[in-house]
Amino acid sequence: MPNPNKTAIVKSAMRTFAVLEFFRKTKRAASVTEISSALEMPQSSTSVLLRCLVELNYLEYERKTRLFIPSYRVNLLGDWIPSFPVP
Repeated sequence: MPNPNKTAIVKSAMRTFAVLEFFRKTKRAASVTEISSALEMPQSSTSVLLRCLVELNYLEYERKTRLFIPSYRVNLLGDWIPSFPVP
């Protein structure tokens, strides 16, 4: 994750994209503990962020396994890009 002291990035936005990049790299479901450890974020902050992303339908949560994974909505974020004309 980028150093927030060296950039003017809003911390919550930086953490949100760090979570999405984590899933891009791992390509599998993961727990709060695993994500917070990998991203060196406090577990409480990670948990709040993940729950927010679930509420916004960007992540799915499986109660039985207690694992998070990106939803199909994440895949749709860039579906328009190939058809966008490049200047």
